[in-house]
Amino acid sequence: MTRVTLLLIISIVTFGLKEVKTSPVFQDDPGFETRIQTVVAGLLDVRTENVNKNRDNPNVSIIDYENQDIVIHENYTGGGKGRFLNDISIIKLRESLKTVFKPVLLPSDDEKHRVKLKGLGWGLYNCKDYSPENLREADGKYIDLATCYEGYAPKDIPESKLCAKFTSEGNSASVAPGDSGGPLVSFQNPSQPVQIGLTSTVSFLKNTNPGETCVNKDTPQVYTRVSSFSQFIMQYAPNAQFVQ
Repeated sequence: MTRVTLLLIISIVTFGLKEVKTSPVFQDDPGFETRIQTVVAGLLDVRTENVNKNRDNPNVSIIDYENQDIVIHENYTGGGKGRFLNDISIIKLRESLKTVFKPVLLPSDDEKHRVKLKGLGWGLYNCKDYSPENLREADGKYIDLATCYEGYAPKDIPESKLCAKFTSEGNSASVAPGDSGGPLVSFQNPSQPVQIGLTSTVSFLKNTNPGETCVNKDTPQVYTRVSSFSQFIMQYAPNAQFVQ
């Protein structure tokens, strides 16, 4: 079975899909100012010890990169009043991933790919702890922009974004800090997953306990809409595979 590598990133996060479990994998240094960072494809446990142990694994790609290898969208606005518009970046790898990986499919229009969604990442899972040893996933439901707006008013949600809410094992779930840049993927066809979004914005709960950062699970999470940035993607990744 060929593994799939998700192509897109925000800031310094990159993802890939692992054989059988079809789940993304990545490693980055939590400090963006750090000069050397690492892309990892083929591992679910991305703790430093495990990554270093697998550097010679023929089924794993581990590639270091520097900040100048990151292409941030020229019109990225940042957070706050900037509302994270054009919230997308691409890492230009200095070597190719191993041949056991292939690019994930991307939508030229995501309307046909809004079902069987999953959000994935290693972010906070209990408002305070990360899980680099265990990739987490949640089932997603596409939320229309008008409904999504109700959770963020008076800030509008532009067409270049999309929204989703999540459940896991029957309970409400969410993406969280540490999941930024993570993929929203449609598994409508499990053998050809399509990435429709990139984690961008969430709504946080107020009055949490000291040391906790909790996402409001009742408010849809906002993603960068991949199909809105096809020209940007093709400019730096001309072999990207878009589907209808």
